[in-house]
Amino acid sequence: MPLDPANTTVAQGYSSGNAMNDRDGGHADASANANLKRLACNPCRERKVRCDRRQPKCGRCAKIDGSCHYSSPSKHALSKSELSRILIALHGRLGGYYLQRSVPLYRCEDGPFCCVVRTSEHAEAQLAMSTPPVTMPPFNTGTWSDTAFLPPAVPTTQPAAPLHQNPVQLTPGASQRGSIDWTNRMNEGGVAAFGPLDTNARADFSLLGSATTTAVGFDPLLDEFSGSLYSDSDGDITSKLSATLFPKLHAVYFEVFHPVIPIINRVRFQEELDADPQSIQAQALSHAVATLGALVSPEDGYAFDACYHHARNLVESCERQDNGLVLADINTLQAYVLLGFYELRKTNFARAWMTLGRATRLARMMCPDGLDDPLADASHRKLFSLPPTERPLGPADVEERRRTFWLLYLLDASAAVRISIPPTFDGPQASNPLPCHGELQDITIRTDAPTLDDVFNHSRGASLSPYAALITTMGLCRHFGAPLQQALQDQTLPFWDRYYATDRLLARCQKDIFDPLLAVQGACTNPALIALRINLAAVELSLHQTAVAKLGKEGMSAALTAETNARCQRAANDIVNAVKDAQQLVGRAHDSFLQTGVLFACGITKAIQAYLWILDTDRSDTQSHIKTVRLLCNVLTELVDPPCIQSGLLDHVEAKIRDTERPAKRRYTDISSGSSLHGGY
Repeated sequence: MPLDPANTTVAQGYSSGNAMNDRDGGHADASANANLKRLACNPCRERKVRCDRRQPKCGRCAKIDGSCHYSSPSKHALSKSELSRILIALHGRLGGYYLQRSVPLYRCEDGPFCCVVRTSEHAEAQLAMSTPPVTMPPFNTGTWSDTAFLPPAVPTTQPAAPLHQNPVQLTPGASQRGSIDWTNRMNEGGVAAFGPLDTNARADFSLLGSATTTAVGFDPLLDEFSGSLYSDSDGDITSKLSATLFPKLHAVYFEVFHPVIPIINRVRFQEELDADPQSIQAQALSHAVATLGALVSPEDGYAFDACYHHARNLVESCERQDNGLVLADINTLQAYVLLGFYELRKTNFARAWMTLGRATRLARMMCPDGLDDPLADASHRKLFSLPPTERPLGPADVEERRRTFWLLYLLDASAAVRISIPPTFDGPQASNPLPCHGELQDITIRTDAPTLDDVFNHSRGASLSPYAALITTMGLCRHFGAPLQQALQDQTLPFWDRYYATDRLLARCQKDIFDPLLAVQGACTNPALIALRINLAAVELSLHQTAVAKLGKEGMSAALTAETNARCQRAANDIVNAVKDAQQLVGRAHDSFLQTGVLFACGITKAIQAYLWILDTDRSDTQSHIKTVRLLCNVLTELVDPPCIQSGLLDHVEAKIRDTERPAKRRYTDISSGSSLHGGY
């Protein structure tokens, strides 16, 4: 129901109440800021413990030398006084708007101008009609006189005065007489009172017009109101964060994440960002990198949410581009992979699974197995109607795409392990050469790196980088995991032949590939090599757990059972030792271990399951085993958020420990809980 112009007297109190409203708003702002400062850090909130809220690291996190970060400030919530002030301003603006609509409007009829006086009812009906082709200046609201129709000498930006100041009651007869008199005076004067008419002008009847609208001014309070509700629009390329913040967050990323997952050519990335700051794909990668950097930087934690959501908006904008050139770009693929990397650790698993699915499809479009063959790459891009690449790929470009693909392989395999399904990249799809040594910006010639099949078949010697060795451990698990599980279920298949063949392959890889890497000086302080130790021990543990399950079904000799049990305990203990070495890390090395934990969280989960089984089979040191299980659970919750941990695992651990600590109660044995190669995290 439209507002009655006669009821706009409430707008008179707007200016007189400004001081009181400002005082109320100031107190509300101070209270809101105080509430934000009283928020506990995220680790303390997740564990539901008291936090002293120190900056940049609270006392509890400093004591355990853990990462400490605070949630980004909530968007400003308007207080009641602010809302009241905005509504009063809107009411006054609407009153002025209806006043303007109730006074004469101009239509082009027989003469150059013809004045037709409209009442408020006419004005309301006009709102539903199309806008006239021209806009006339606002009118004075004085008494009905000859000068009432003349515009001011200088256009004013002030809103029209409310009707109650000079109420005018017009009858249709008076309207007609006024129109005729005004028209006669125009003809008598010989000069148009309004000057030349701009034929390109358009009427603007928007209630929220620009600040230069003469009819209704836009209150700056409304900008505050709308800004508190809406974030950056999808069309914005750059976010509202300070431009000086991004180099800092990028530097943190390359200090913490790059040593373990060296997939981005830093020089290329910075050059493309500087050359075209409005590039959608470059900004998408920039915000994805900044998202991970903000995870590690407590003082910049407020920027985390903005970077993450803007990165997602930008990669979705890349999908909506018509030409496909923006979509099939290494920056877009890397942005998707980094977002999936983050989501596997911090958000719900379903979202991470969807993001990795998009990245997987995009990687297939970019033909990862044809990077070394320009003709194969060109023919593959034609299948998806993609334009050819703007320039030939150099050795560093090929290696960067190869490393990005292998990180996607690791993430896809880790996610598949959790839900016990085959990975997307397997067999022929994982036939790319492994990553080579060195930094991407230093690669100037093509390297002849081995593939996973070369490593497994021992057809050539292999000297692998820590990143390539980490990929090999996942490849080993996929290489023997499915055949062993199939032989475990099917009695006609030769399980023990496959088991011992896999054991020999693992021993050879340990001797030729992994031992030389782990024997270097400083291996105990290198987060990438600690992650390699955890995954390598997890592969061995999975192999022997499958043998334990087979022995439980067939009831083989006691000597073989004892040997297999001992090898399981040895592999689980290797994981515990690697975790203890990681706890001694400090500075950026400690941050690297925690922030890249999604790559080896599955191995820690396997160790937890193994120690739950050990609690039933080895009663010689129960308290030590319980202490070890609690240590592993604490580390696992540091690596990934509880929603991303295997469902029910932590509850099962607590129930098992309570059952073990009550000797009078009958305990149960659950070998199967740790016997599957596909136990997730």
